[in-house]
Amino acid sequence: MSQNDLSNKDFHEILENLLEVLSPEDSPITRQWVRLMLSESQGLANAGQEMTVKRMISTLPVTLAKIEKDNTRNAKNS
Repeated sequence: MSQNDLSNKDFHEILENLLEVLSPEDSPITRQWVRLMLSESQGLANAGQEMTVKRMISTLPVTLAKIEKDNTRNAKNS
């Protein structure tokens, strides 16, 4: 882990704090992204790895694609 990266614990705290302050009504997609990033980093932590900036950036397209897919599916079912 680079000295510029956060520990998993710090990263989880930031994401959990974001979930507390982001409004579900005003920021549902951002909250969804934060939940997915939290899940991803917890999975890495369980595997003994850290969520680095490089990992976060490399998972961003996949995470956003999951959000788009969920929202497209939900829009079609509405």
